[in-house]
Amino acid sequence: MKLKEGFNWSNLILLIVLAIFLFFRFYQINQRVQFDWDQERDAQVAKEILSGHLTLLGPRVLGPDKFFLAPYFYYLLTPFYWLTNLHPRAIIYFLLFYNLVFFFLTYQVLKKLFNRQTAFIFLLFWSINKAAIAADTIAWNPVVVPALVIVFLGILNRILKDSQKKSNWFYLGILLSMGINFHFQIIFLVVLAVIFLLLSKKVNLKGFLTSFLGFSLSFFPLLLFDLRHNFLNTKLFLQFLKDRGERGDFWSWWPVFQNFLSGFLAIDISKIVALFFLFFFSIIAFLIAKKQKAPFLKYFSASSAIFLLIFFLGFAIYG
Repeated sequence: MKLKEGFNWSNLILLIVLAIFLFFRFYQINQRVQFDWDQERDAQVAKEILSGHLTLLGPRVLGPDKFFLAPYFYYLLTPFYWLTNLHPRAIIYFLLFYNLVFFFLTYQVLKKLFNRQTAFIFLLFWSINKAAIAADTIAWNPVVVPALVIVFLGILNRILKDSQKKSNWFYLGILLSMGINFHFQIIFLVVLAVIFLLLSKKVNLKGFLTSFLGFSLSFFPLLLFDLRHNFLNTKLFLQFLKDRGERGDFWSWWPVFQNFLSGFLAIDISKIVALFFLFFFSIIAFLIAKKQKAPFLKYFSASSAIFLLIFFLGFAIYG
């Protein structure tokens, strides 16, 4: 039977990739989903929020004696506990919602940055990558990081096309600060953004000030808390920076980078091999940047190459 003329193959391929994406994440999800310490904490806070006790504080970074993030993840999760009358299956509905948003958001952004084929290939690899599958099925604040990175790329591209539009700069600032308050390691994207914008020569005073305004707004709950509690959280944050800086370790980046590589290689690697891959990726990124004509790919590849080296040094210093 012949297909009708004008049949949209792109939509069919998108649905097939979506089916694969959802299958690997949600097949027997009731038996696989985690409800551990983090999820219990989030559920308790959601219960308090639904009872009318709003919070200014979010999850803590690295244990009970470290600083707090803003509470945005709690408020993101709360509607799902409301819908399920505080039943733990709320996290499954949240994960389904998040993954669907991530899938279609990624498709739209990558289609604009590259093309449909690239978006399909990326989503297919993401669908079957075991590290991505594991990360996408844990309901805790770092789960939103991939979606934030995708939005980050889209905003950089918008600034590259129109650096005079204030809203683009505002979105960049608020995206970075919101991201930091979901997972602190998003602070590395601030570094990547600065490198990208400097290389592309798109930095201007109005844009910087607009981004700073957007960046500052997301920290308002923490500022309000600090004003009420003698800047407790700020003191904890400064102590964190001081303590981590005093315990620098040259190889502290290795577990993070090894975890990244294991998603592709499916094997454990030695420190020397990880170091080789780190510099190999940086060199490849420089070579790609040199041959690229498309502005976004050119500047993003070059800034990524520089960023990899800063990532290495940053972890070596701060652990």
